[in-house]
Amino acid sequence: MTDSKVVLITGCSSGIGRALALEFNKHNCRVFASARTISKLEDLRDYGIDLVQLDVTNDDSMEKAVDTVLAQAGRLDILVNNAGLTSYTPGIEVSSKEIRHVFETNFFGTIKLTQLVAHKYMIPSRTGTIVMISSMMGEIATPFASTYAASKAALTRFSDSLRMELAPFNIKVATIKPGGVKSDIAHNAREKTEAFLSGDSVYKPISSAIQKRSQASQEHPMPTELFAQQVVTQILAKPPASMVLATNARLLWIMSKILPYWLSDLIFSKKFGLAQLQKLLPAQKTKPKKG
Repeated sequence: MTDSKVVLITGCSSGIGRALALEFNKHNCRVFASARTISKLEDLRDYGIDLVQLDVTNDDSMEKAVDTVLAQAGRLDILVNNAGLTSYTPGIEVSSKEIRHVFETNFFGTIKLTQLVAHKYMIPSRTGTIVMISSMMGEIATPFASTYAASKAALTRFSDSLRMELAPFNIKVATIKPGGVKSDIAHNAREKTEAFLSGDSVYKPISSAIQKRSQASQEHPMPTELFAQQVVTQILAKPPASMVLATNARLLWIMSKILPYWLSDLIFSKKFGLAQLQKLLPAQKTKPKKG
């Protein structure tokens, strides 16, 4: 076990993070699974997985978590930035609070944790792998996902620069861009979307389409275990600069590279109800008379 990789993974309470923790563990890695609420991870102890409390929106929590891993394992070979939030509120109506919350989790927190790991261990040791779990939404946006897509686009571009910047230190940066993967993230998104649509949104006439969009990633998704198997195998063999994986991921990648904007706009507008919205809207209000 002395030659086994030490892996820290964020967002392991369910879904992709949990599956990655179990898969790295199967490959004889020493895994530190983390979450904001450590009690949600307790069953992972049965697999010999170490647990650590880590909230990517809290600087003290991140620093303590990294220090704990280094104190207990003496090294940190692989950081997997998986923790993330979705948002399916129309861009014109999303609150500043929600935008900040999504970016704090998906982008700023990820950057801060990466910096801590790089400076505390990887740069001095001249070795390491940083895995960013981004999304195909960072490559091609769809209606009602503007905030989430923007956060993942920012993460992807940041990772592309970081990959070149850390290469001289023998540190690899791999960006994983999933399509549809089985996850609880869509269930959480549905609850938030339902609460939003109960208000006075101008998109209420197509509320069913917005609900459909919030669940789109769970239409015939790739099993989480299969996703984790393919990611872990690739990371341990040769970390890729970029990896597109899971349901519809390659199709979305092709669309992002080939289709003109007007055509992708048309496809997504029809799929998610926007093409019919104007017909469903109430009559335009009369403009107030001047004077």
